[in-house]
Amino acid sequence: MAITKVTTPELIDLPNNQLVTGVSTTYNITVISSGGNKYAVNGTQQANITLIPGTTYTINQDDSTNNAHPLILSTSTVAAGVYSTGVTYSLNGAGVSYASYISGFATATQRRLTITLSSPPTLNYICYYHTGMGGSIITTPGLANTDGVVLPKGLTTDRPTGLGASDDGTFRYNTTTKKVEYYDGSSWFTLNSSTIVPQLGTTGVCNYPITATALYQLNSDGGVTNNVPDTCGSYNGTATSITYSAGNFGNAANFNGTSSRITSSPISGLSSTSISCWLKSSNSSSSERRGVVELNADTSSNGYAGTLSILYRYSDGSILVRNGNASSSETDLLTHTDTTLRNGNWNNLVVTRNESTGVTTLYINGSQVDQETVASTSTVGGGTIIGDRYTGSAGNYNWDGEIDQVRIFPTTLTATQVGYLYTETAP
Repeated sequence: MAITKVTTPELIDLPNNQLVTGVSTTYNITVISSGGNKYAVNGTQQANITLIPGTTYTINQDDSTNNAHPLILSTSTVAAGVYSTGVTYSLNGAGVSYASYISGFATATQRRLTITLSSPPTLNYICYYHTGMGGSIITTPGLANTDGVVLPKGLTTDRPTGLGASDDGTFRYNTTTKKVEYYDGSSWFTLNSSTIVPQLGTTGVCNYPITATALYQLNSDGGVTNNVPDTCGSYNGTATSITYSAGNFGNAANFNGTSSRITSSPISGLSSTSISCWLKSSNSSSSERRGVVELNADTSSNGYAGTLSILYRYSDGSILVRNGNASSSETDLLTHTDTTLRNGNWNNLVVTRNESTGVTTLYINGSQVDQETVASTSTVGGGTIIGDRYTGSAGNYNWDGEIDQVRIFPTTLTATQVGYLYTETAP
C-alpha cells in the first residue's frame, strides 16, 4: 500500500491519507507520461486514494494535463462500472450531471468531483476514455470527530521498510507495544506520554534513542552489595564506596571524591563510540583531572586511557577526552573549557567518537560545544570505569559529586539523538 501525503493544513502527513471523519481534504490530480499516461495523486504516480466514509473529499482536475482525461470512480477498471452514489460533479464552479461533466470536461478550466461515501463497494479511480491510468480507492473507517486521526497500525516487525530522511514525520500505532510511534528520518521512536493511562518513561529503556551497549541507571544496588546493574544486561558493574540518593532520574550514585568508583569488564566492538551521562559536581577547587567515564582503560598503576576516556578538572572547568592503547600510550582527542559542569546542577554530557574519521564531538545539555579531529588507534584494555581515573591509588582522580544515567553506545550519535537524551523522561 503506497505512502502518500495529506495536503490539508490541519493534518499531519500519514501513510495512506488516513484522515479523521468530518474533515474535508483535496486530492490534486495531474497526468504524467510514464510508460503511457498515468494519473499522479498529489504528485505520486497512481497512488492509492483513501476515502473514509462520512468524510468529504474533492478530486481536483484543474491542471491542464487532465484535459483529455476525466477521472471517474468505477466498480471495475472500465467506464461501464461508473459509481456515482455520493459523488457530485461540477464544471467551472457549477454543478452538472454526470453526462454533462464528461461532455464538457475538455473545455472547462475548473473540474471537480466532490465525494462523500457511506458504505461503498470496492472501487477504482480510472480515466473515462483510457485504461491503465488510475489506481485503487482505499476505504477505511474513521473517527467521528475532528480531534484525532486514524493511524495505520501493525506489529513492530511490520514497520515500513526503505524509509529515509524524506519520510520524517511518519506516524503509526504499534500493536506490539500498544503505543504510537513516529519516524524521524532515521529511526523509530515511541510516544510514551498519555493523559489517560500513565506510561513508562525512557530512562529504563536500553534502546533509547538507539540500541545501547550498556545502560547504568544507578538507582541502587538492587539489594546485592556493590552490584551495579546494566539494564542492557551484559556488563554489570562492581561498586566501591558508592552510596545512592535522589538523582536526576530516580536515584543517582554518590562519589566521595577519594575512593568511589564503579568498574565493569572490557567492552569490545567500539570503534565508533558515544557516552552519555548526567553529572552533578561538588568539588570546585581540585586541580586534578577527575574521571567521569573511561571505556576499556588501563587498570594498572599507569592508568592509560583505552577506547574513550572523559576527564574533568574542577579548578578551571576543563574537559579532556582521550584514548589510547590502554597499556603504553594515549592521545588527547578534545579539550574544552566549560564551567557549566561545576555549577552544582544536573548537567547532561555526551561525547561521540568516530575512530575511522578521527572526529570527536562534545555536547553539553543537548547542544554541541566543541568538535575536534585527531587520528588515533584505540584498543580494548582492562575495563570500564565510572567516576575515577584509575591509576592504582585512590584519592586524586575520583569524581566528587553524583553521576546518573550512564549510557554507552557502539556508534556515533547524531545531534538529534543527543537532543533526545537531554530531553528523555523518567517513569
